[in-house]
Amino acid sequence: MDGKSVSARNAFAALVLMLCPAVAMAQDVPPRPVAFDAADPTGRSALPPYDADAAIRPAMAQGADAMPTAEAIGKTLTSGVAIPSARAKSESTSPGGSRIRPLVELEQRLPRQLRAGQATNIEFILHNRGDLAATEISLINEVPQGVVVLESNPPGKLTDHTLEWTITRLEPGQEKRVELKVKATHGEGRFLTASRTRLRYETEVITEMTILQPRLELTVEGPEKGSVGDEMPFEVTVKNTGNIAAEGVILRDVLPATLAHPYGPELENVLGRIEAGEERSTTLSVTPTEAGEIANTFAVHADELAPVEKSVKLHIRKTKLSLSANGPRFRYLNRPCTFQFTIRNEGARAAEEVELKVDVPKGISFEKASNGGQVDDKKEVVHWKLGNIDAGETTTLSLTGVPTAMGDQQCQAVLRAFGETYAKTELATKVRGTSRLAIHIDDLDDPIESGKETIYEVRLLNEGTLPATNVRVSMTMSPELKAVAADGPSNNKAYQNILAFEPVPQLEPTGELVYRIKVVAQRKGDARLRVSAQTDEMSRPIISEEPTKIYSDF
Repeated sequence: MDGKSVSARNAFAALVLMLCPAVAMAQDVPPRPVAFDAADPTGRSALPPYDADAAIRPAMAQGADAMPTAEAIGKTLTSGVAIPSARAKSESTSPGGSRIRPLVELEQRLPRQLRAGQATNIEFILHNRGDLAATEISLINEVPQGVVVLESNPPGKLTDHTLEWTITRLEPGQEKRVELKVKATHGEGRFLTASRTRLRYETEVITEMTILQPRLELTVEGPEKGSVGDEMPFEVTVKNTGNIAAEGVILRDVLPATLAHPYGPELENVLGRIEAGEERSTTLSVTPTEAGEIANTFAVHADELAPVEKSVKLHIRKTKLSLSANGPRFRYLNRPCTFQFTIRNEGARAAEEVELKVDVPKGISFEKASNGGQVDDKKEVVHWKLGNIDAGETTTLSLTGVPTAMGDQQCQAVLRAFGETYAKTELATKVRGTSRLAIHIDDLDDPIESGKETIYEVRLLNEGTLPATNVRVSMTMSPELKAVAADGPSNNKAYQNILAFEPVPQLEPTGELVYRIKVVAQRKGDARLRVSAQTDEMSRPIISEEPTKIYSDF
C-alpha cells in the first residue's frame, strides 16, 4: 500500500468524523449514551477522547481492498447516542450539600442504511435523568445533504437546512419523543451522509428561605362619638403576627390638647417581650375637654422595628342627649293611639336650641300634640321647639293620631341641639283590621193575635274592617211561635223550634245578610225570637232577641 492510499483513507475517515462526531465509526467500538449535565456543558468529560486512527486502523490492517464501503459504515450508525447540550442556565445545592441539576439525555434512533427515493423514519427521544425540570428545550437537527424532510411530529421549524423543535418543559423522569420522516435523494458520487443533532435547554431553581422577623399589628376599638366631660374608653390591642418574638415593646399615646387623662398628655405602657402569635390588650380612658373633631394617634414601638401607628377620629359634642320612643305595638283601624318621646340630658352641661321633629305615619291621621307641638299644613310633621334642657333634666312629649290604613306604620323622630343632629329613633305600630258583626231584628206586627201569622226580618251587618268568614246563623223560637217558612242567603234546616242556616263563606266589610222568617202565633204570651251569629274570627257567638206580644180575645 503506497502513501497516497493511506492519506486518502485518513482523509475519508476525517470527513466521516466531521459529519457525525457523536457516532461510533467501528463495529468493535460500540457507542454508548452520554448524559449531559450543567457541570459539563460541552459533554467532553463524559466522552473518552476519540482516536481517528484507532477507529480506522482495523480496516487498514486488512489492506487496501478492505476500505470501508458506504454500506459498512452505515451499519455502524447507532440507535442510542446521547448528545450533550450546549448550555444550562443554573444549578443548585440541596440542604444536605449535594448538587441538584437537570440531566438530559438525547437518544437518536435512525436506520443504518438509507435507500435513495424511499421514506425513512428517524426518532429522537429526550430523557430527563436529573433532579430538576429542564425548560425551554431546543432540539436542533441539521438536515443532511441529499435528504428531504417529508413529515415531522410534532411539527418543527425548518430554516434553510436546519429543523428545530421547542419543548417548553421536561420534568425529572419524563421523556419526550420527536418523530421525523425523511427521504434520501438520488445523487451522483454520493454514498454517505450523516444526521447531526444538537440540544440545548435551561433550568430554574427556586429555593425557599424563611425570614425570621417580628411583625406588630395595632388595633383600637372604642366609641366614635362622645360629649364634653364624659369618659371615652378605648381597648388597644398589640399583636405579634411575625415568626419570632418582638423585644422592647412599648405602647405610647400622646394626647391632643382637647383630650385629658389623669396622668397627663404623654402616656406610655411598657409591654416588654411579645412572643410570635401573642397579643396584649389594655384599656385607656380619656375625657374630651372641647367639642369638635379630634384625632388621637396610638403608636407601638419595638427594638429593630419601625413604629406602628393607629389613628382614631372622634366627634365630640357639647353635651350628651338621648332620645327614646314608646307606643302601642298594634292598633285596630279607627282606634286612637298615642306615641311618646322622651328626651334626657345625660351630659355635664345644659343643652341649647333643643328641638324635636316627628314624621306622622301616612296611615295615621294627626289629632293632637302635647307641649305646644305644631303640625305643618299637610299634617305630616310635628315640630317641638324646646329651648334649653338642663343637665340631668328629662322631657316627655306625646303625639296622638287615629289609624286609617292597615299595615306597619313607621314613626320617625329626629332630635337636634346646638344646630346639629344628636339622635334619631323610629317606632313602628302594626295596624290591624277586624270583622265586627251586628244583628238587627224587626217584627212586622207587634202585638199580634193568636193564630195569626207575622214575619221577622233579620239583618246581619259586618261593621268591621276585615271580611267575616264562614258566617253561621241560627234562630230559636219560644213555644208561642212556630216557623212556617224561611228565606235567606243559604239553605236552612229545622230542628224542633230551632232554624239553622248553612254557613255563608264570607261577609265583606259594610256588607249585610238578610233573613226573613214567617211564623204563626200559637198561643198568647210574650214570644221571643233569638238570633245567634258566629264567624271563624269570633271565639263565641253574638246573640240578639226580639220580643213579640201575642194576645187572644178568649
